[in-house]
Amino acid sequence: LELATKAIDWYNDWFGIVSPLPKIDLIAIPDFSMGAMENWGLVTYREVAVLVDEAKSSTRQKSRVALVVAHELAHFWFGDLVTMVGAI
Repeated sequence: LELATKAIDWYNDWFGIVSPLPKIDLIAIPDFSMGAMENWGLVTYREVAVLVDEAKSSTRQKSRVALVVAHELAHFWFGDLVTMVGAI
């Protein structure tokens, strides 16, 4: 969750556009058929793609989770928040 907050803050700063949503929910679903999916205000993830055990997970596993979270938030940002008017 901390990573997601930092990613959204980074997008807000980098692009100079603040997300109009007061919050974005992230949910891990055990048997989610997709790896992850972004929606307006909600990003769903396959549980195994985003949950780590701080004591047992490798650096590689933690990096993979960071990549998946940032990737889906980028989809949220560009696909749901700032889609060009002419692209609709």
